[in-house]
Amino acid sequence: MDNTNLDALRAEAAKKEEAVKSVETQITSGTGKSSPSVWTPKIALGLSFSILIFGLLVLSLMSWMLVKTRVNLNALLRAFALILIIVAAIFLIVAGYTQDQIAPAMGLLGTIAGYLLNTARQGREEPSGPASQS
Repeated sequence: MDNTNLDALRAEAAKKEEAVKSVETQITSGTGKSSPSVWTPKIALGLSFSILIFGLLVLSLMSWMLVKTRVNLNALLRAFALILIIVAAIFLIVAGYTQDQIAPAMGLLGTIAGYLLNTARQGREEPSGPASQS
């Protein structure tokens, strides 16, 4: 009884292995290379430049708006830094770096953004604790 179950599992595994092999041959189409990707270096370069130009446009619009309205210097620096972090993160993704190359940079950018957002929140909060209750 156990032998029949084992044979059935082996037959099922062989069928699935054949299905995987047929998909692999369809992908490589007999040339040994993967099928052409839609994501070409030319497209990646164009998107990278587009993101950088968009970031510069946003920063220039922010500068123009901040000249018209007087804003706290800390808020100004925080806003510029967050915009730069977002543009840098998107640029790294679009530029075609691998996940292993992007991970440390994303960690650093996320740490900086968290620090900036946390210092903004701490500046607005009232101190609460045993010292303030007396």
